[in-house]
Amino acid sequence: MRFRLPPILFAMLALGLTSEVARAGYEFRFADASGNYTNSFSFDATSTPTIDIRIYLVQTGGSTGLSSSGLVSSGVKLTYGGTVANVANTGDIFQNAAFDDTPNKSVTGTDATLRQATDLNGPVTAPLAGADANRVLLGTFRFTGLTVGSELTLTTDPNAFPVGNNVLDDGTVLDSLIANDSAVITVTAIPEPGTMLLSGILALGVAGGAVRRFRRQPPAIA
Repeated sequence: MRFRLPPILFAMLALGLTSEVARAGYEFRFADASGNYTNSFSFDATSTPTIDIRIYLVQTGGSTGLSSSGLVSSGVKLTYGGTVANVANTGDIFQNAAFDDTPNKSVTGTDATLRQATDLNGPVTAPLAGADANRVLLGTFRFTGLTVGSELTLTTDPNAFPVGNNVLDDGTVLDSLIANDSAVITVTAIPEPGTMLLSGILALGVAGGAVRRFRRQPPAIA
């Protein structure tokens, strides 16, 4: 199984991220499709070709900006895979519908970026209670398995200072206050090329049969 970061370096990175969280008032957090925080995603691409990964912005350490003021814009970038090939990559990015402006989405070979804003519905705020207490969903990144193995995925700021991506309704720019998060994506199996070809031929056959049946239908009687 291929892994692109030695375990000792990954441990050092995790320690650094933990220290950064202790200093910051906000953090990006990985979560599964149900909203549960996790730093490990694993899927069998033969039965489930894709996996949805959510990214939240969370207020920590007594910070209250997300709940008291709310976000008028947000941005997050995921960096993943390696320079040769990725274990999984994303082509579909889904914004939080509460950000009602058209999102700015971009994908390259090793990263994916989502930027979004709101102007019609007002700021996007974090509730103080319930499942989404103290957090705002930024978006969902759908990863497709490419090969068996594991890869490290990191959150980063889409643009360096002075560009403000995550901005509160009162004008406060949060970017320098946000700690990053990391997660490992593991693909345990992928479809064999012959299986994918057979599936494609079967799908074409079904579609062709439907077209032929449609053409054989007798004309309607007036």
